[in-house]
Amino acid sequence: MTVHKVKALGLEIWTEAEPAWETGLLAGTPPTFTAQSPDNYTPSAAITISAWRSERVPQHLFETVADTAIRRAGLNYGLNQGQTRAMAVRPARWGILEGFEGDFQGRAQGMAMDVKVFVGQQEGRYPVVGQIYTQAGKMQSLQEVIRRCWSNITYL
Repeated sequence: MTVHKVKALGLEIWTEAEPAWETGLLAGTPPTFTAQSPDNYTPSAAITISAWRSERVPQHLFETVADTAIRRAGLNYGLNQGQTRAMAVRPARWGILEGFEGDFQGRAQGMAMDVKVFVGQQEGRYPVVGQIYTQAGKMQSLQEVIRRCWSNITYL
């Protein structure tokens, strides 16, 4: 694993090292860390991690905030309102981050994609949003990649 200390996000993020994934930081509010599988990797996949450093969400409101963010992500991947309402959003924990996640099939760059979105935080810290997408029907083969990356996200 390659360890990235991403000061703009205030996070340490791990990505695959063998083969190495291409990583970068997209400017924006908030900035977004990106990791893209190399050309020879099957299935191809992309991971993004964002952190809302200026936000503090009380635990009693976090489920509503996370649920809204996950359903909004569904809209960004081409789902309609009815599809986002029908989406199953469930509790999830990845490492120190406790929150909620949803899985759905959407569209990215004109292609059908499997998408997983996680919104979590450590109590008293700021929210972190992780997304991964890959070819439709291929998310199961990335479970170990997701576990190694998302389970090792920590605050700097």
